[in-house]
Amino acid sequence: MQIGLGRIFGTINQFVIFMNTASVQASPQNTKHTFGSISYQLLGFIVRWLILPILLILLLIWALSPTLINWSLNDQLKPLSLQLSESSHIRLNPFLLKLSLSDLQTINLSQQATAKIDFAEIDIGLWGLLDKEIEIEKLALHKVMFVADQNESSLKVAGVDLNHFQSTTPPTPNNSSPNDGSSQKPVKDWLIKTDNITIAELDLVFEHFDQPHKITVKQLDINQLQATSSEQQATMQLSAIINGAPLDLNLHVDAKGEEIKSDYQLNLKTFDLASIYYLLPPTLLNKLGGKLSLSLAHQVTLKPDNITLNQSKLALNIDELDMIGFNTLIQNQQLNINLNNSQAVLNKKQLSFQTDWQLNNQHLSVRQQATSNQLLQLGQLEMLKGHVKLTPAEQFELHLDTINLYDLLVSKLNDKASNTSSKEGVTKNTSNKDSVPNSQPALALVKQIAIRNIDLSNQQLMIDNIDFNSFISHLILNKQKLIANLVPINTSKASTDAKQSSPASQTATNNSVDNSQKRPNGESLQTKTLTQSATADTFTFNVNQFTVSGNNELYFQDQSIQPAFIQHLTIPKLTVGPITNQDINTPTEIDLALKTDAYAGILLKGKVTPFTPKLNLQFTSQLSEFSIPPVSPYLKDNLGFEILSGQLDNQTVLEIVNNKIKGNSKINMRGLKISSSSQTNNNLLKEHTAIPLNSAINMLKDSAGNLELDIPLKGDVSSPDFGISSFISLITKKAVMAAAESYLIDTFVPYANVLSVVRIAGEYMLKIRFENLNYTPAAIEVQPEQEEFITQFVALLKDKPDTQVKVCAIATPKDLPEYTGDKNDAEYQEQLKNISLLRGQQFKAWVVEKGTIKSSRLLLCQPRIDTRKDAQPRIEFEV
Repeated sequence: MQIGLGRIFGTINQFVIFMNTASVQASPQNTKHTFGSISYQLLGFIVRWLILPILLILLLIWALSPTLINWSLNDQLKPLSLQLSESSHIRLNPFLLKLSLSDLQTINLSQQATAKIDFAEIDIGLWGLLDKEIEIEKLALHKVMFVADQNESSLKVAGVDLNHFQSTTPPTPNNSSPNDGSSQKPVKDWLIKTDNITIAELDLVFEHFDQPHKITVKQLDINQLQATSSEQQATMQLSAIINGAPLDLNLHVDAKGEEIKSDYQLNLKTFDLASIYYLLPPTLLNKLGGKLSLSLAHQVTLKPDNITLNQSKLALNIDELDMIGFNTLIQNQQLNINLNNSQAVLNKKQLSFQTDWQLNNQHLSVRQQATSNQLLQLGQLEMLKGHVKLTPAEQFELHLDTINLYDLLVSKLNDKASNTSSKEGVTKNTSNKDSVPNSQPALALVKQIAIRNIDLSNQQLMIDNIDFNSFISHLILNKQKLIANLVPINTSKASTDAKQSSPASQTATNNSVDNSQKRPNGESLQTKTLTQSATADTFTFNVNQFTVSGNNELYFQDQSIQPAFIQHLTIPKLTVGPITNQDINTPTEIDLALKTDAYAGILLKGKVTPFTPKLNLQFTSQLSEFSIPPVSPYLKDNLGFEILSGQLDNQTVLEIVNNKIKGNSKINMRGLKISSSSQTNNNLLKEHTAIPLNSAINMLKDSAGNLELDIPLKGDVSSPDFGISSFISLITKKAVMAAAESYLIDTFVPYANVLSVVRIAGEYMLKIRFENLNYTPAAIEVQPEQEEFITQFVALLKDKPDTQVKVCAIATPKDLPEYTGDKNDAEYQEQLKNISLLRGQQFKAWVVEKGTIKSSRLLLCQPRIDTRKDAQPRIEFEV
């Protein structure tokens, strides 16, 4: 620096000597050069007393700027507990308007570096200032490092707490008018321009709420920057690393007046999601990991009244996702979302948007964290050729060509949970090929689910086809009739208690129940919404066809009955469709083929209108070679006995019109063998004249055990007693009992006045019942019109010598028609009891004396009174 100063001072000294010599030569004696001498004298004066002092000042600034700047900055940094390191060097070159920095470093009281700049230089063009142009000829930063730290109370950058610089003084309003009416000359705006801003190797070490971050700017170039108060434009290229993830950004901004246009391309690769996990609410997630990559190209236009976005592409990739929340572990190998040709316009708070999109997901796993039970596993998910559109009127439209789900698994207990469940009711049966092993299989495995041509809007959902291709399902019921291989979902007690105790939730629940039944005007919701065709504000849907294809198997095991029921079903064919509420009268056709073993199967074809207020259905079914004993435990409670052997064929034609059932079922049971009366619940046989259902069946089948029934089907599905599970046994009982009843009526024709054949309600047994012997009011003696009844009564007792009969005489108010007093009067009651007693004694005397029946076979009841208004005086008989 001393050599440089010596050269500068030597040059100035030579120039001053030259000017002095020139002024001497231009003396008055030389009149020819009078004008020249004056000019040289004036120039020398300017140089000596004006330019030379300025140059000396500029030289002093250049020479002393490192010391002065360091001293000034340290004075400013001292209140902040910071200072510049001794190696810091800052120089201002006033001749070239250039500021240079080297080895700049700020340190705190602990001598720790808070900021470092190895080299920086800014060079501003001098002559442009005369024309209101600030031209940054060069701005370069190399090897820059900042340390930042933010917590709840402060934000520090390079050791400086920015909260100290927050102004508490409100800004002074500007009351000057932009145009006060006086004529003003147009003022030229200042122009800032540069084509050479470079920042290289800038490191920002940032600690945000104890979470460390590091941002490295490898290279930042800003070119073509021109800015005035009304127009700005710039081009920027950024290459950086954010927490180890490479980031590339190309940006061009062009602002004119109130319109701003920007084009940018951004590429972010393998950003670690764990670095931002702490920003999420702790109640939402307990863990977050994975690598995020993002690539996009956008063009954004901002105007005062709208914002427009045009996006040529957006590719979002998340690899190795690993997250835990709500006791659930979610892992996903790869997620790819692609958006193309996107357009969005926000105009006066109205948003319109449309884009083409696709999604591909690989290897999703959802497990319970505590038990490792598998809730869901999905090999691949594809959403192909999607398009989304949102109009300013908030009309939403979505289209997808195809949704494919591959290798879907639902509900799989781990080995430990599976073994526990097995001990609780699922046993191993190695003797049956259809048995389920002790280790619990998954509830469902599906090779592929394909959903094709989906259209969704505010008003409707349209799906062309849903296809399940090759599924295997294991449904295992334990002794408590719970699904043993279903992963239990445990919700927290606190959450449950909160929901139960919350008045708002209770009110919402009550309202939802009420609203599901009635509308404010009192009309039924079902009647209101299910009209002949969908109304304008009703959300409609249409699934054109649902199919099951490929190899489909269902394994069913029920340990709640003894012996355990095990069944293997295959579904060669299932087609259902269309399913729609657009026109509720459109029937849904069903075509089902089901195999229960190599020989037995079910064929069902029909159609149903599922959305009409009342059920309308038509179908025909054929069941062939179905073995009955395995399902006997399910029928035992309804039938009252067990089926020991037999095979069932059935052909059913059924039609339901407005809930009314009409049809016919032909049942052919071959080799039928059922448990005898002694093998069933004998407590149902309270009287020896009762005939249970199994006895009735035994009366009707032939010697080979074959039974054929032609059963008419009648009923009402809206009846509270109607249930699909008991329908088959119900109609079978009715058919059998009707046939047996006819047989018994023919058998007891000789005693038609005395006996009738009735069914015991609820027990499906036939009973021989004695008819009542009615009396005329006040009559005690046997009347002539009663003798035919008594004669048949005596004949029956002689035909059944072991039968004993209770004779219960009953008196009614009709026996004392003249009495008008209190019916509860003790004397009145005693008179009626006396009539009842005498009536019974006279009947017994007639049968014993005239019918020659032993008196011990006739047992008189206590006198009875029937105070009902229309009660008839009578004698009732009980066996």
